[in-house]
Amino acid sequence: FVNHVKAKGLVYQGLAYRIVEAESVKLVQAKNWHKIIFAGFNALNTAEENIFKALAQAQLADILWDSDVYYAQDKNQEAGAFIRKFKKDFSSYNKEKKFLWEEDVLSTTPKKIVIAGVAQHIGQAKVAGEILNEISLQAETDFKSHALVLADENLLLPVLHSIPESVGKFNVTMGYSLANLSMNTFIDIIFNLHENAAKYGKSANPDKVRFYYRDVKFFFLHPYLEVLLNSSKETKAIDIARNFIRYLDSNNIVFISFAQIEKYFKEHAEEEFKLLKNILFPWNNNVPNCLLSLLKMIEDLKNQYSINERKIDSFELEVLFQYAKILKRLQSLLQETNSENFKEVKTIRAVFTQLVKAQTIAFFGEPLQGLQVMGMLETRTLDFDTVILLSANEGVLPSGKKENSFIPLEIKKQFGLPTYSDKDAIFGYHFYRLLQRATTIYLIYNTETDEMGSGERSRYIAQLQHELKIKNPLVKIEEKLYSVPLNNSAASNKIEISKNDFVFEKLKLRLERGLSPSLLNSYRSCGLQFYFRYIASLKEMEEPEESIDAATFGIVIHKVLEECYTPFVGKVVDADALKKSFANSAEKVERAFRELYKSGELKEGKNLLNVKVAQRYILNFLKQELEFIAQAKKRGENLTIQNLEQELTAIIQIKNQAIMLKGTADRIDRVGDTVRIIDYKTGAVLDKELKIKEWDNLLSHEFNKSFQVLMYAYMYAKGKPEVGKNLQSGIISFRELSRGLKNVIVQGNDVIDEDTLLAFENELKELIDEILNPKTKFVQTDEIDICSYCSFKTICNR
Repeated sequence: FVNHVKAKGLVYQGLAYRIVEAESVKLVQAKNWHKIIFAGFNALNTAEENIFKALAQAQLADILWDSDVYYAQDKNQEAGAFIRKFKKDFSSYNKEKKFLWEEDVLSTTPKKIVIAGVAQHIGQAKVAGEILNEISLQAETDFKSHALVLADENLLLPVLHSIPESVGKFNVTMGYSLANLSMNTFIDIIFNLHENAAKYGKSANPDKVRFYYRDVKFFFLHPYLEVLLNSSKETKAIDIARNFIRYLDSNNIVFISFAQIEKYFKEHAEEEFKLLKNILFPWNNNVPNCLLSLLKMIEDLKNQYSINERKIDSFELEVLFQYAKILKRLQSLLQETNSENFKEVKTIRAVFTQLVKAQTIAFFGEPLQGLQVMGMLETRTLDFDTVILLSANEGVLPSGKKENSFIPLEIKKQFGLPTYSDKDAIFGYHFYRLLQRATTIYLIYNTETDEMGSGERSRYIAQLQHELKIKNPLVKIEEKLYSVPLNNSAASNKIEISKNDFVFEKLKLRLERGLSPSLLNSYRSCGLQFYFRYIASLKEMEEPEESIDAATFGIVIHKVLEECYTPFVGKVVDADALKKSFANSAEKVERAFRELYKSGELKEGKNLLNVKVAQRYILNFLKQELEFIAQAKKRGENLTIQNLEQELTAIIQIKNQAIMLKGTADRIDRVGDTVRIIDYKTGAVLDKELKIKEWDNLLSHEFNKSFQVLMYAYMYAKGKPEVGKNLQSGIISFRELSRGLKNVIVQGNDVIDEDTLLAFENELKELIDEILNPKTKFVQTDEIDICSYCSFKTICNR
C-alpha cells in the first residue's frame, strides 16, 4: 500500500511523518539552515520525538520546553507526564547538558483565583461580560494582557454578543464551525425534505413524489429563503411563500407533490419559482442530482445578493464559498471512486456532515491589540496577566474518555498509540501552563446538569483548591455562585385585564350573537381564557392534521347519527326501520371523514384505526338503541324523535337588559311522557360530573358538562313551559354506551322541574352579571389543571 501511494506521489499524514523521520537530518542539511529551535512543545508523537532527537543529536536543533516545578516534578500530576519523560530523554542533547526551561512560578508567585458557578452556557457568557466590564471600570486598560478562553468552543457566539463596548478592540483567534451556522440548518432542511419524500413515495414521476408538510414548512419559513426570493416587485415572493404555508394549513394537506407546489407558484410567482424549482425538483435518491441542486442553490444565493444590490458581508460570502468547496470536493470524490458506494442521498449526507463539522471559518482581527478570545489549544506558549476561562467542567476540561476511534483501548496500549489518559495529560498541561504566569484567574463552570446528568466542575478546580493552595500560601481562592434572583412580586402577580371601552364593545357584539354554553363555560373555567378567545379573538395557529384529531372524530359521529335518524324526525322509531337506516353506516362514516379530512390518508395507520373505531361505535350505539326501544315497548312506551341538531334560544332579563341565550342540542326525543334532551360525547363522562349536590358546586369547572345540559333544558323549557314536569337532560357517552342516557342529577333528582330551572336561572343571571360588571376583571384561574389543555398557556407562562 505504501509503495502504491508513493508511486502516485501521494502521502497520508502518518506516511509523511515516517518519510521525514527517516531523512530528517539530510532534509535540514539540504536546506542550509544553521539551526532549528523547537519551542513550547509538550506532547509529541513517536515520529516527532525521533525527529527532535535526531536533529538535536546532530546539533541542528535546540529544544526549549516551558514547564514548572509544580507539575513537572510531581509524578502524581498528569499535566507533567510528557515533560517528565522528555526531561529524562532530551537533557543530554544540548550544549548545557540540561533541561531548558523549568521554572518555579506556580508555587511562589501571588495569584487571585475566582471559581464561579453559573447556570447554563449563556449564563457563563453573560458573567464573563460582567467581569470584563468591572475590569474596564476599575482602571484604564487596553486588555492586551487579558485572555477570554473557551474550553467549549460552541460558546463563541454567546461570548461575542456578551463582550461589553468598554472592552474596545478584541481579537478572535479561533474559527467558528460551519455546523453551527444558519446555512447548515437550511441545507439540513433540504436534505430532510428529499429524504422523507423518498420514504413516502418512491417514484421517478414528479407528480407522485410527495413532500411532508412539516419539511415544506421549515423550508419556506427559513431566513435564507427570503434572501433567495428577494424581489423588487411590490408583491414580494416571500409573502407568496408564507401564503403557501397558510394554503397547506387551511386545506389540511399533509403530503404534497412537486407538481402541486409548482402549480401554486406558477399562478402567483412564476418567475421566482425558477429559483425554487432547482431545490424542490425531486432528487429521486440520485446523489449527483443532490450535489448539483445544492451547488446551484449556493450560486443562486450569491447572485441574489448582487442582483438586489445588497452589500454582501464578507463573512456571508465566505460561508457560501466554504459550502461550495465541500460540495465540489464531494463531486470530485464521486467521479474518482465507484459511485456504487453512494447509491443513496443519506450516504453522501453523512460524508457531507462530517466535512462540515471539520471545517471552520476564521475571524480576522489584530493579534497584538485588545482582548484575546481563544480556544484552549490557541493559548499554547502565550502568557496573560488576567485569564477568564469558561466551561471549566468535567467532561469539557478535560474532555473525558470520548474516543473517536474503532481501535480498542488494549490494542492502543500494546502498540503505543495515544489513549484518553494521554489526552488528559495534554489538557492538564495546557490548563496549568495557562495559569503559570497569570496573576488574576477566573474559572467559570456550568452548575446545571446536562443530558448525561453531569454538572460537575473540572477536577482541575479541585486540584487547585486542595493542592496548589497548600504549596503556595500566596494563592487566594474565592468561590462564587451566580444566580438570577427570583422576583417574588412578579412571580405572584396574576395577569389581570380591566374592562374598558374596547372590551364592552366586544361584549356588546357577543351579546347580539347570543351567549352559548361553551362561551359561558370558558368564562367559568378561566376569565383570562374567555378574554383571549372571545374578546381579543386570539386563535391557535392551525396546522394540518397528520392524524384524525378528537374534534374531527366527534363531528363524524354526530354527522352519521344525524343522517341515520333524520328519516324518523316527528315519527315513532321502528326497530326494523332503524336497522335499515344504519345498514350502510360504515360507508357513511368513511364519507363523513373524507369530507372533513379532505387530503388525509384514511387507508392506513392511525387514521384507518380511527375510522374502524368510529364504525364500531356506531354499530354499538345501534345495538344499545335497539335494546332501549325493546324495553320501552315492554313498558308500553314509544321512542319518538322530535328534533336533531336543534338550535335552541331563550331570552333572560338581567337588570332590565334582555340577553339572548343560544345553543344546539344534538337530539331531542320523547319516551312516553318524558322529553329527553341528549348531548353526544365521544370522550369520557364521569358520574360525578353530572351530580350536583349544592348549587354552589356549579361554579366549579368540574361541572361544565352539567352546566351545558342544564342550559339546554332551560332554553327548551323557556319555549315550552308545559314540559317542565317531565323533562330530562343528559349525555350519551360512547365510552359507556351500556349506561344509556346519563342524566344530570340535581340534589338527587334526575327530572328537571320548575324549581331546578328557577335555581339554574339565578345561577345563570349571577354569572352573566359578573361578566358584564365593569368592576370585575378577567383573571387567571387558580385551578392549574385547567391550563394543561388551554391554547393560551404559553401567554400565561403556565
